[in-house]
Amino acid sequence: ASSFWNHTMIICSLPSFQGSSVPVVVTTGPSGSGQSSLPYSFAYDPPFLYSSLPTGGKPGISLVLNGVSFGLFGYGSVTVNNQSCVTTLTRWSERVITCTVPDSRGQRVPVIVRVSDQVSTAQNFTYAPVITNVTMVGFAPAPTSGGSLVNVTGYGFGSKPTVLPVNITIAGITCPVNTQTDTWVTCMLPPGSGVNQQVVATIDSIASDPYGFSYDPPQLYTLRPLCCGDTNGNDTITLFGFNFGPAPVVQF
Repeated sequence: ASSFWNHTMIICSLPSFQGSSVPVVVTTGPSGSGQSSLPYSFAYDPPFLYSSLPTGGKPGISLVLNGVSFGLFGYGSVTVNNQSCVTTLTRWSERVITCTVPDSRGQRVPVIVRVSDQVSTAQNFTYAPVITNVTMVGFAPAPTSGGSLVNVTGYGFGSKPTVLPVNITIAGITCPVNTQTDTWVTCMLPPGSGVNQQVVATIDSIASDPYGFSYDPPQLYTLRPLCCGDTNGNDTITLFGFNFGPAPVVQF
């Protein structure tokens, strides 16, 4: 609607819309019988993306985008790593968009809002790595003393020369990485013990779901002496074997 007009100037309220080449036309006379000017192009502000949260995670989670000039639903789209981040009418507004992260992989991939013919600034999103198996390299044992190479397979680990190295932990203890590709990582088994210890891969502070790993069980092959201990429990005996772990418990 116009708030002021004369023969040489019109002041009007800008309607909600978007685009860089929106035609502006002045029409005079009664509706349907007047005359119209030639169009003159007007550019709305491009979308600007302040943040996208969370900064990483798994496909299927909700991604919340905050910014300005997102325009009207149906005229724009969101992509994560060039894949459509699906949204709906009720999850799209001028300043906030919520969409569902598509199935993809990568570290610090671009999150972009496109409105008509205009493109926003980009934010980053890191897909969580996925572990599908954990084994010992060359079918070697998994001693509680550590020191053997572990093979962690899956995807989304990132390939060198990536600037985002993967961190592997077993039961919360760092497993120093030896080799890193997108689908497998080898690392040096840290000391530990037990079954179904959680193996977690972390990239850019985004962690995978845990995967179970078991150390080799303890093996006792002899003890000294074999007999004649004081029933009061004042004597000592020595146990020999391997894989006793960092905190063994001896039971009689």
